[in-house]
Amino acid sequence: MTSVSEGVTSGITVIELGDTIGAGYCGKLLADYGATVIKVERPGGDALRQHPPAPAGGAWSDAGGLFAFLNTSKQSVTLDWTTADGAAILHRLLETADVFVHSLDAAGREALGMPADGEHEQLVEVCITPCGLTGPYAGDVHVPLTMAALGGWTYPMGDPDKAPLYPGAPYISYLAGTSAAIGALVGLEAKERHGFGQLIEVSELETAAGTIPLDTLHFSYAGSHRHRCGDLYGDNPLAAIYPCADGYVQFQVGFRPIEFFRVIGGDELANDPRFQTPDLRVQNRVVLKELITGWLKDKPRWELFEACAKERLVFAAVPDMAEILELPPHRERDFYVEQTEGPFAGLRFPGPAIRFGEGAWRAEAAPDTGSANAELFAAIGLEPGAVTALREQGVL
Repeated sequence: MTSVSEGVTSGITVIELGDTIGAGYCGKLLADYGATVIKVERPGGDALRQHPPAPAGGAWSDAGGLFAFLNTSKQSVTLDWTTADGAAILHRLLETADVFVHSLDAAGREALGMPADGEHEQLVEVCITPCGLTGPYAGDVHVPLTMAALGGWTYPMGDPDKAPLYPGAPYISYLAGTSAAIGALVGLEAKERHGFGQLIEVSELETAAGTIPLDTLHFSYAGSHRHRCGDLYGDNPLAAIYPCADGYVQFQVGFRPIEFFRVIGGDELANDPRFQTPDLRVQNRVVLKELITGWLKDKPRWELFEACAKERLVFAAVPDMAEILELPPHRERDFYVEQTEGPFAGLRFPGPAIRFGEGAWRAEAAPDTGSANAELFAAIGLEPGAVTALREQGVL
């Protein structure tokens, strides 16, 4: 693999402050492609260090599995930036940086002395908050569960006669972190062109709304809501999740239904006069769903998957996590990366989100709490005696 010194973000120094998934993932993307990312944690460590999963056997070490994933390739210092001494030290670190990634609200930015107009001489400031720095919800606190609800993702999920469902993972946070990393790089390019840094804002609420445009279009054009329809997509039996002999399959085959009918039910289903046109399939959708369910129930999902793939039908088996880790594309492209040292040896991480031609990417083990204190505080001129005193005062 190409040396990480040739990574696409190498030469960039980032200070990351914040115990949210969005800020952590933004920093991870920059770090894994070569940037020097210094994670600032409160004394005692980032809150995400105690987030599940724990290593096999249940014993906690310095970090849970989520922290270990979000903080690959970073360095760690501890600092209470809410104190006067801590804030002064943070500003000294920022003087060495190109990018400042954080999850502070407007009051937190003001307390830290960030410019109100967002303009910096050299620094690109990237702020990821639940609902933005301004507006009626600025300063509100959210977690992925509530953000999915407020952001519009929860409403259409689930069965029509039951309460809406959480989508299942903090996708909005990862999308916000991805947007923030892109924003940081665009901000650096803008700094080169215009000679000054700026504040780049990412609101998770806006990220959520921006990723459900189809719902917005439906409502603004037709006044219609996408209603909950259980295992069907849009009440369409040809776009649905179905049980089969050994699990579940999911497909969307409305554009080539006859070819799909022939794969799963042979000529009998393919030639059935009740399903030859879109209008007939809509009229007979209840019967069609029952027939598809019956034809699939005795068929293995991977056998179905391979048969539909040969016909280039939009069809997938629904794998469990053990199967996902061993999917042939992941194995052949070496997507998953195994941790080889430290308390998380054997833990497998997803690999590079983007593959560049030179292949410059890394996933070094997440740092121990404050493991770079001595080196980095000395680099900004803090004497060992001062470091000891500040540690005793709870600042470091």
